[in-house]
Amino acid sequence: ALIPEYPELLAGDQIDREVHRRFLLVRTEMPISDEEGGASRWSLDHLFVDQDGMATLVELKRQSDSRLKSDVVGQILGYAANAATWTAGQLQRVFEETCSQLEPVVDPTDALKTFLRDRDPDGFWDLVAGRIHKGEMRLLIVADHVPQELVRIVEFLNAQMSTTEILAVEVQRYVAGEYAT
Repeated sequence: ALIPEYPELLAGDQIDREVHRRFLLVRTEMPISDEEGGASRWSLDHLFVDQDGMATLVELKRQSDSRLKSDVVGQILGYAANAATWTAGQLQRVFEETCSQLEPVVDPTDALKTFLRDRDPDGFWDLVAGRIHKGEMRLLIVADHVPQELVRIVEFLNAQMSTTEILAVEVQRYVAGEYAT
């Protein structure tokens, strides 16, 4: 529940130490179809974009989930393979829906301009969709514990893939007295 509200938990400063990645939430529970315009078959936990228009697909797992080791890799690769069904119009539309559901409601045009800072927002969603269609995306597996077995799989895949980046991010939960973070 904290990831959409605090995207800095995705470690954008560690993904690129020179130009820290910043993330803008496009949608939680992003539907994925196996054909353009088709019915949704799957649901990605979170879809973010970074300031350069790279889609960041986020799948969350708990240490207690038996699918954390190797099944999650197949799951997120399947989502990435089918993300090409997303169009620029669809991405913009779901972002606008996300903004309308925030408390307080946020104007999507203002949110995008603020996120992009000095960059022109015109054509941003075309850029995102174009990068997705070329396979230029980032896949993040976020877990409360990343087992060594998953680390090896992620390292192997990154050595083999040139346009898609896959990372595992460990976000630990701390409890101190009555406070949990």
